[in-house]
Amino acid sequence: MLQINANIAIFAIIAEMKSKIVFDSNFLWKNHTSNIGDVFNSNLENIIDFVDKHNKEDIIISVPEVVIEERLTQQSEQILVLAESTEKAATQLSNVGIKVDFPKKLPQVRESLQKKTKKYLSDKNVETIAVPKLDQDSLLKRAYERTHPFTKSDKGFKDTLLWLSILEDAKVNPKTDYLLCTKNKEDFDLGKLGKEFKLVSQAELLIIDSPQDIKEHLDNKYRLQLELKERNAEIESDIKKKIDELMLK
Repeated sequence: MLQINANIAIFAIIAEMKSKIVFDSNFLWKNHTSNIGDVFNSNLENIIDFVDKHNKEDIIISVPEVVIEERLTQQSEQILVLAESTEKAATQLSNVGIKVDFPKKLPQVRESLQKKTKKYLSDKNVETIAVPKLDQDSLLKRAYERTHPFTKSDKGFKDTLLWLSILEDAKVNPKTDYLLCTKNKEDFDLGKLGKEFKLVSQAELLIIDSPQDIKEHLDNKYRLQLELKERNAEIESDIKKKIDELMLK
């Protein structure tokens, strides 16, 4: 009976585990000007649709604040470059009699994008992970000692903020596996980061670089969890029958 109860406990723990998908900015980068008001590329919407379609309530989609801020800055700069080239084109067209009205003062682009992005993430139930309160000395120590994701060339400040955001979030979510989605697996080396992750959580950490790999992993994981839940239900049913039989004797 003790062994059966132990098996039930193990099955229950595995079945309760959630998955949190965390996006790096390079995974959401837009290299084109279509839908200029959208801060994120189609990868985010693609994964949101996948999760919704499969009704996977145990999957949390998240974008860290440091990533949101970086994408807002990148997209704002792209819009301003486009506005500048459009203004030059308007001036050239006016020389051949084609008048194009161009605003004398551009609107607050970043603020507008920020408001739109906040609403989009809220409407899609995408979680944001806050930047943790950092101790300056600890951050400098990581930089001096080249603690991953800091590199020998002194790069990695933004990546470090992203990584520390994940670690702090993992501390308060012990039953959550983390899938970090990034196009730069060199700067997020699983062998190095995995050891630090294990200091704050016994859950699983994965580094993934394609939307298809995310889907395949989640499909495999939740197929297994479904099987475990069904097995757990069978064991509980068997125990109940045996208890009923003993009560009748």
